[in-house]
Formats: sequence, structure tokens, C-alpha cells
Amino acid sequence: VPEGNVVMLQFRIFDLEADPTCRYDYVDVYNGHSYTVQKLGRFCGTFRPGALISTSNTMMLEMG
Repeated sequence: VPEGNVVMLQFRIFDLEADPTCRYDYVDVYNGHSYTVQKLGRFCGTFRPGALISTSNTMMLEMG
């Protein structure tokens, strides 16, 4: 998003393979544009995460 704004990510539906430690299917969300920034969370299963908000104008998602 443009500089001076933040990113808000909300899932309408969330349905990945469930595992207590998310070893299989997962989504990692990072507070920026690389792996070196704060990880906002790793999510799997059917529990829909709440809104995730970055502190800058970038956010990175990785599916595993």
C-alpha cells in the first residue's frame, strides 16, 4: 500500500490442514517485506485468525 499507510489482513474463510504445530499446510504472516522482520503468526486449521495489521506499508505472506 502507499507509504504512510498500514496493511490490514482479514480472512473471510480459513480452511487448511489442522496440526497442533502447523507442520504441514500453513500461512506465515510477516510485518514487512522479508523473513528478517517480525512474524505476526503462523496459522493453520479452520480457526480464522483475527485482523492482522502491519506497522508499515508492507506485509508478506508465505504458504507452506
